[in-house]
Amino acid sequence: MLPTKEQLIQHLTDKMTNKDIAIIYETTFQKIIQLIKKNDLNPIELRKVNKFIVFEHWYNRKVVYVGSGVW
Repeated sequence: MLPTKEQLIQHLTDKMTNKDIAIIYETTFQKIIQLIKKNDLNPIELRKVNKFIVFEHWYNRKVVYVGSGVW
């Protein structure tokens, strides 16, 4: 069974990769890409989140860099 349009939208909004979606539905990621195109979905827009994030880079158990950005 393949995902519905609503399920695809939810998975893409949840930032799932095409490969991960394919695994859930036991199909290929190429089939998921075809479904995305067939349903005229824009995965880039659906995966986009306008959230600010803060991240750290650690080296030898010490923080060497702290950054921020938009997801």
